[in-house]
Amino acid sequence: MSFTILYAVLALFVLLIIFGVTYKIKGFQTAFIATGVAFIILALVLVGVIYAITSVMPN
Repeated sequence: MSFTILYAVLALFVLLIIFGVTYKIKGFQTAFIATGVAFIILALVLVGVIYAITSVMPN
């Protein structure tokens, strides 16, 4: 399996956990916002990791 597929599965699992816990504690609106923020952070981390991998590669 490629790194991107594994990361996507892990990110989906993390987003489901964040949504579920936040929904149970604070409600739907807060859970929706928290999941959106987490999604943006996970997307930025993926971009950073891909940049780090490609910057180490030789020309």
